[in-house]
Amino acid sequence: MANDDVQLMPDPFDRLLGQFEGGLPGLTKTKITTIRVVPPLGIGGSIQITIQTFRQEGQLEDDQVGGERRQPARCTSFVQVVQGNKATKFLMTDDVLAVLRRQQDSLAKTAQRKAAKRAADTRKAKGIRPAFLKRRKK
Repeated sequence: MANDDVQLMPDPFDRLLGQFEGGLPGLTKTKITTIRVVPPLGIGGSIQITIQTFRQEGQLEDDQVGGERRQPARCTSFVQVVQGNKATKFLMTDDVLAVLRRQQDSLAKTAQRKAAKRAADTRKAKGIRPAFLKRRKK
């Protein structure tokens, strides 16, 4: 097989996207979302990002007695980044999306903790005692 023939073969991104668009059973999808990033004065050129996510129902587990039980649903996101004449494709599986969600949650918790610490320091500087240290008046 020549190198030109390899170029014509669909990559995993296009192959899986074709399967999902073909309508697998138990599959739902979002509309395609397009984001355009335009830097100030257009320096560096604009970037266009398209994102579409598919959700596939979990398979029925055969070994369950009485009542049906499914494996967890899986999500797959297709991300295309176009800058100038170059297009880059990212296939983000459920495992990758789970890592992104965990990292976002971790950052949110860290930011919340830092904001609470700053607020407590500000109240302390103003001489405001925390509610849990105030005594109840009878």
